[in-house]
Amino acid sequence: MMMKHPERPVTVREGRETVRVACGTARSDLLHLAEQGYVEKRATGKEFVFLYRRTP
Repeated sequence: MMMKHPERPVTVREGRETVRVACGTARSDLLHLAEQGYVEKRATGKEFVFLYRRTP
Protein backbone atom coordinates (compact mmCIF):
# COMPACT_ATOMS: atom_id res chain seq x y z
CA MET A 1 0.00 0.00 0.00
CA MET A 2 2.73 2.50 0.94
CA MET A 3 4.78 1.76 -2.12
CA LYS A 4 1.81 2.19 -4.49
CA HIS A 5 0.75 5.49 -2.88
CA PRO A 6 3.75 6.81 -0.92
CA GLU A 7 2.11 10.18 -0.24
CA ARG A 8 -0.91 8.59 1.48
CA PRO A 9 -0.74 7.98 5.25
CA VAL A 10 -1.51 4.47 6.53
CA THR A 11 -3.16 3.55 9.83
CA VAL A 12 -2.52 0.35 11.77
CA ARG A 13 -5.97 -0.90 10.76
CA GLU A 14 -5.31 -0.29 7.06
CA GLY A 15 -1.97 -2.04 7.33
CA ARG A 16 -3.58 -4.98 9.11
CA GLU A 17 -6.30 -5.33 6.49
CA THR A 18 -3.85 -5.00 3.59
CA VAL A 19 -1.50 -7.79 4.67
CA ARG A 20 -4.09 -9.77 6.69
CA VAL A 21 -2.26 -10.02 9.99
CA ALA A 22 -3.29 -9.44 13.61
CA CYS A 23 -3.59 -5.86 14.83
CA GLY A 24 -0.63 -6.27 17.20
CA THR A 25 1.56 -7.58 14.39
CA ALA A 26 0.68 -4.69 12.09
CA ARG A 27 1.29 -2.17 14.87
CA SER A 28 4.65 -3.63 15.90
CA ASP A 29 5.80 -3.89 12.29
CA LEU A 30 4.89 -0.25 11.55
CA LEU A 31 6.54 0.91 14.77
CA HIS A 32 9.68 -1.04 13.89
CA LEU A 33 9.74 0.58 10.43
CA ALA A 34 9.41 3.97 12.15
CA GLU A 35 12.36 3.17 14.46
CA GLN A 36 14.44 2.20 11.42
CA GLY A 37 13.55 5.47 9.67
CA TYR A 38 11.56 3.99 6.77
CA VAL A 39 8.26 5.55 7.85
CA GLU A 40 7.35 8.59 9.90
CA LYS A 41 4.87 8.17 12.78
CA ARG A 42 2.38 11.00 13.39
CA ALA A 43 -0.40 11.28 15.94
CA THR A 44 -3.84 12.16 14.64
CA GLY A 45 -6.31 12.24 17.50
CA LYS A 46 -6.46 8.80 19.13
CA GLU A 47 -4.47 6.94 16.50
CA PHE A 48 -1.16 7.09 14.71
CA VAL A 49 -0.66 7.33 10.99
CA PHE A 50 2.49 6.29 9.21
CA LEU A 51 3.99 8.08 6.22
CA TYR A 52 6.55 6.57 3.87
CA ARG A 53 9.95 8.29 3.94
CA ARG A 54 11.93 8.09 0.73
CA THR A 55 15.30 8.01 2.53
CA PRO A 56 15.83 6.51 6.00
